[in-house]
Amino acid sequence: MKPEEFKCLALSLMKEISNYKNKMEEGAYRTIIDRYYYFYFLYSRECLEKIDINIPKSSNAHVIVQKKLTCLLIMKHPGIQNELDSLRKTRNDASYQLKKEFSGKDTQFYIQKIDKIISYIKDEI
Repeated sequence: MKPEEFKCLALSLMKEISNYKNKMEEGAYRTIIDRYYYFYFLYSRECLEKIDINIPKSSNAHVIVQKKLTCLLIMKHPGIQNELDSLRKTRNDASYQLKKEFSGKDTQFYIQKIDKIISYIKDEI
């Protein structure tokens, strides 16, 4: 499996969202955020491993990927640590904070943030 498959799934769900009943929309938005985050995470991990940065397959891999990306990107992108913190927090909120609401606008903004970070990674790694 390739990380891009999560991206394709999330974008397909985003296109189909108008077909869902109102009660399913928010669940779809949460799923899109979660899958798009995993696209970003797996893509980032693969890029880091290509430059011989070993990322353990463990529960703290997300934190390690974030720290390594911050070190590599901070010179050209000084706010990167906050951006990466925000990605992970939003993904965790979408998965676990059921009282927090997510809209299509929130989801589209999240996708755009990840796409911007992916472009940094492509440019720098």
